[in-house]
Amino acid sequence: MDRVSSSGAVSCPPEEVLASFAAGTLGGAERQELEGHLARCSVCFEVVSALVAGAPPATSGSPPAHPSPVLARGTAVGRYLVLDCIGSGGMGVVYSAYDPGLDRKIALKLLSPSGPQGAASQRGQSLLQREARALARLSHPNVVTVYDVGNEAERVFVAMELVDGQTLGRWLASEQPSWRQVVRCFVEAGRGLAAAHVVGLVHRDFKPDNVLIGRDGKVRVTDFGLARAMRPEPATPSGEEAGRTESLAWSRSGAQAGTPRYMAPEQWLGKETGPWTDQFSFCVALWEALYGEPPFGGDAPDKVAQEVTSGRLRSVPAQRQGGVPAPIHAALVRGLQVEPTARHPSMEALLALLELEPARRRTRLVALLGSSLLLLGLLGAGILWRLSRPAELCAGGPTRVQSVWGDSVREGVRHGLMASGVPGADSTWALLARSVDVYTRDWATMHREACEATRVRGEQSEELLDRRMLCLNHALQRVSALARRLEHADRATADKALNAVYALPPLSECANVDALLNRPGLPQDAAVRQQVLALREQMAELETLNKLGRTREALPRAEALTRAAEALRFHPVQAEALLLEGTLRRMDEQLPRAVEVLDRAVLRAEAGHEDALAARAWMEMVFVDSGHRKELAAARRGIEHAQAKLERLDRQEPSLELQMLSARASLANAEGHFDEAFALDEERVRRMEQTLGPDAPDLGEALYNLASSLHMRGRSEEAYAAIQRSLELTERHWGPESRTLARGLNMFAIITRHRKQYSEARAAYERALRIHARLTGESSSEYVQTLANLALLLNVLGEQEAALSAFQRAVDIERGRKDSDPAELATLLTNMATVHNRQGHPSEALALCREALALRIAKLGPRHVMVGATLDTMGIALRKLGQHSQALEHFQREQEIFVSALAEDHPFRANAQVQIGKTLIALGRLDEARASLERALAFYARRPDKSLEQAEARLGLALVQWKRGGTDRPRAREQILELRERVGPASRAEIDALFEAPSTAH
Repeated sequence: MDRVSSSGAVSCPPEEVLASFAAGTLGGAERQELEGHLARCSVCFEVVSALVAGAPPATSGSPPAHPSPVLARGTAVGRYLVLDCIGSGGMGVVYSAYDPGLDRKIALKLLSPSGPQGAASQRGQSLLQREARALARLSHPNVVTVYDVGNEAERVFVAMELVDGQTLGRWLASEQPSWRQVVRCFVEAGRGLAAAHVVGLVHRDFKPDNVLIGRDGKVRVTDFGLARAMRPEPATPSGEEAGRTESLAWSRSGAQAGTPRYMAPEQWLGKETGPWTDQFSFCVALWEALYGEPPFGGDAPDKVAQEVTSGRLRSVPAQRQGGVPAPIHAALVRGLQVEPTARHPSMEALLALLELEPARRRTRLVALLGSSLLLLGLLGAGILWRLSRPAELCAGGPTRVQSVWGDSVREGVRHGLMASGVPGADSTWALLARSVDVYTRDWATMHREACEATRVRGEQSEELLDRRMLCLNHALQRVSALARRLEHADRATADKALNAVYALPPLSECANVDALLNRPGLPQDAAVRQQVLALREQMAELETLNKLGRTREALPRAEALTRAAEALRFHPVQAEALLLEGTLRRMDEQLPRAVEVLDRAVLRAEAGHEDALAARAWMEMVFVDSGHRKELAAARRGIEHAQAKLERLDRQEPSLELQMLSARASLANAEGHFDEAFALDEERVRRMEQTLGPDAPDLGEALYNLASSLHMRGRSEEAYAAIQRSLELTERHWGPESRTLARGLNMFAIITRHRKQYSEARAAYERALRIHARLTGESSSEYVQTLANLALLLNVLGEQEAALSAFQRAVDIERGRKDSDPAELATLLTNMATVHNRQGHPSEALALCREALALRIAKLGPRHVMVGATLDTMGIALRKLGQHSQALEHFQREQEIFVSALAEDHPFRANAQVQIGKTLIALGRLDEARASLERALAFYARRPDKSLEQAEARLGLALVQWKRGGTDRPRAREQILELRERVGPASRAEIDALFEAPSTAH
């Protein structure tokens, strides 16, 4: 909009002149003069756009809709009194006005309609009011404050802050500032744009004339979103007209808003606009301010459109070359890319680059001055301090934090979570805000410390400072990406919000000197360096998407990012991009493609001598091969390669050490080597406590795994202590109703059930079921698993009918699930068979076990430990059916599996010996039975926590003695009856049956 004196409004040329221009018949000076007018007047520009497109102008058969006549002084608009006209243009007229309610002068914008017959569309008015009200809630020093919005005589008005000053365009023309002054002003304006983006506003018409510089020196952006909001909705095209809607520059949708010189490609093409559009316009304006001419050529709007949409940047004028630093030029070039995805991820990212270069130059100048002054001894320390102001130079951390986690951003995230519909949003927000507040506070502290180590204390090299700042920038980019996503979170995204928060990179990594020096640096070429930084910013966003469970959304962008990285021919960033893509493919279970991409990541890392990257890629392949594909030989080779890389790094990266322990445990579990997996889990917990501290969120998960391993090994007391601590950490970091807590409660119940703490176990199962029913629904796998575990407890408590009913419900749900897991179904069937065995229904148990065995062998292979568990239940059913030889075969196969997969002192092996002994007794092979039972008893004698199992073994030996007969038979009978109360219900039933039989009643 043109700004003029209060004497009147800018006049527009007659329609016939506009028609001549559109037809290409307007000549010479008149054409040049009109082009200048079109660059400033959106009404005339729209008329020309329609004429070029072959459509009728906005007002057919009448002159274009010009601004309404200027209102007289004293006219009331709402509660405001008009004072003077201070500007006008295609969007309307701006007045200085008086607000009697608050006794202050304001600026009052009265907007002209632009629809047919001068009536703005109802949708346009609604959009404008909504955007203006959103802007009214935005309080930012670099945005003109909006006080009020309303209607007057079918026109929308906006009351806003009255700025005493001039436009940025006029300041640039009159002051001829240095590049530093230009960049400073534009950075301030950019902060205003970024703040508006946070509340969902996009300017769409950023240019120097929409930026005001007050007499106080403050820079403010004005006219947010108004041009687009007031445009009437175009009719839906059809037929030939539909073919023109994508035509270059002149479609109705493409010409809806913007000033031609500053319009982005998507505006010319009528495509979706957003924050990326403002970024493009900002870069056009800054280029023009720095170099004295726009970045794209063209002496008419259609020519400009062709240059912009083809991405043909002008060369820097010869007289301006060398003045602007190369990093700033590179940042502008990126912001002017045709594809929005190729631009900077956000305004904040662009502003960070623009601010970085002046700060570096000041630092180098200060260092040079400092050296000279020290050598000459001419100036005192006080003068040097005033010149360098290192404390001020290092004070930018809080400002950076504010830009990504300020009050308006926090409120946006809070609102996004509340609106998502996720259960427990209040709790999620409280935990998330607390965590991010601490994280960003620590970030600002470390930012200052890193800066002062070089700038103030001189104890750190420039190279190390750069690497620390790169690390810190990546961390803050992750926070920014997370906040942007959560402001518009759906339920699924909000459900993963805490996962993403706790997955933020540890800031301790940015202080690990050895690790930082091992990480990839930046290329020497300035342009390539900027592209590498840009790619890493995009990686931060995709990493966040993955942690939020949006893996499939991230994958296409990761592919594009890999292609962009490959084009750079800088090995480290190629490896980083490939590693990210491979990880995403693993998460999406695109396993063959994941391995292929990860293989390439290893090769690029090797070519770049990047051992840490190579190690990470190898470990990702281990997770693929051990956890998904069951290619265990390949997984072992991956461990060996990764270990070799870690040895060369000399244990300098704790995060890699932790990842290696996790990868090795994954392989050990896949191979059924549970003792090795346990040792690795134990070591991982110890390392995490050393590295991350005793309150780290991830420690709860590690303690959960350790508790599970301890329970499997029969170390009841330690398992109980580990799961209690895990639950404390989980509830503290995830809240009282989270899926993570429900899973922990399930494990707690399993452990307490085996400790005969039945009331605690039941309460934990029931609480976990309530959480799962609320969060994931009763058809989820989590609900099914917990229900099945409760069924096992009910069986132990003697509530057999309730147990079978719960199991049947769990099986029915699992069978009906689209993503049913065969291994999970096999577990349900095996456990249900156990209940049938105990209830005296061995035929039903056997049928269930046969299905479970087939499922487990197909999924896990014939020698997996879980196959042994199903064989055990099958053997019991066969023994109850009197098929003792077949039962013995099953128990012997079970024992072979356990001997190959488990350590000698594992209780599963002793249990198999008891079952073999009992079956040999039934077959009359008493000497063999005695030997087997004695081996089991020798194990249980060393395990006081296995009193039930020990009693079962002793019962077996007493039964051998009873079967032998002779003088020891009465003593054997006494032992059997003595043991009756110490064995399980199935054995008690066998004892009762034995002594109630007619042949043994005496």
